[in-house]
Amino acid sequence: MEINIIENVKNTLKFHFDGILSSDKIMDSIHEFKTKLAENPNQKFNVIWDCMEVEDYEISIREPWQIAIKNAENQLNQLIIITDSPLLENYAALMSMVTNINIQVINPYADSSFNLAS
Repeated sequence: MEINIIENVKNTLKFHFDGILSSDKIMDSIHEFKTKLAENPNQKFNVIWDCMEVEDYEISIREPWQIAIKNAENQLNQLIIITDSPLLENYAALMSMVTNINIQVINPYADSSFNLAS
């Protein structure tokens, strides 16, 4: 798992996930997420979850991230999930029911204008 603050995009946190999303990986990412928000309590953030290299996830990760996102609503503009996984798209839909932030799923393979050759 890799976590970056995107330098050229103000107040954007990008999380890169790969492999199987386990409880340990998620708890580490939630800790980093909370730390970044606590360091900047008066700022609102865009959060990007790059899940293009995620193979699967444990069901147990759902609730901790839902709680973390719900508790941070006042500091979040939007959550963008980049994935081609129908499971993660469904998870995003579920999360959108329990939070008031804008959640957007981007599937680069579903966009007909996306060209892998370029």
